[in-house]
Amino acid sequence: MAIFATCYGNRNEPHIVDDLRKVFAINGIPVTLLDKEQCCGMPKLELGDLESVAAAKDVNIPAMIKLINDGWDIVGPYRRAC
Repeated sequence: MAIFATCYGNRNEPHIVDDLRKVFAINGIPVTLLDKEQCCGMPKLELGDLESVAAAKDVNIPAMIKLINDGWDIVGPYRRAC
């Protein structure tokens, strides 16, 4: 699995990404991270800043396509609100 950690997973709660990696490792599932990851752009999209969203897309999509072409599946961490 290739993990797209997201800003939330990189900055707010990085332990979620670590836990996800551990779960995959325990189950014998190989794990990698995106090499060049930027914010997904959602905060900028909510502000109507489409240029910033496009810039993030232009970094994230090619990085994801490379991993997909190399045979990886992409997942992202999810934190359920209580």
